[in-house]
Amino acid sequence: MVAIKGIGDYHLMCDACHNEAVKRLRQLKPRPHKPLVLLFPDDQTEAFSGLKPFVTLEKYHIDWLRSAMRPIVMVNQAQNTPLSGEIAPGLAEVGMMLACSPLHILLMDAFGGPLVATSALCTHPYSFSTSFKHSSSSSLKTKSPGCPASPSRSPTN
Repeated sequence: MVAIKGIGDYHLMCDACHNEAVKRLRQLKPRPHKPLVLLFPDDQTEAFSGLKPFVTLEKYHIDWLRSAMRPIVMVNQAQNTPLSGEIAPGLAEVGMMLACSPLHILLMDAFGGPLVATSALCTHPYSFSTSFKHSSSSSLKTKSPGCPASPSRSPTN
């Protein structure tokens, strides 16, 4: 599990095919029931053939995913998907997006598979200090008011 600085805020990420990692992310967030979003690499094939083991895509899904907006798109999970059942418990659909920031693209190139990606923010509109440089397991266990087991935060000045 990692915390990555995105364009707007930090994201907590983990291996989307690893049940225990997804469960742990849910505990850290905390987000016990709501579905989580998947981050995939843009495999650059016309039909996104590299994603077939995970999700079922129609042409309109691909059009939306490749649009300049890079939205989260709801797609059906593939039959016998290796994705963790903890991502969207009881649901046939999952939200997915493509890596679009340079850091996310590098991460996806290095990891190679889908990741769960969710905002590291909880219910309070905090912003992380730009001095946040390293995420260790101990910093992910730090509790803060209103957000049990979330990374350390400081209000923006």
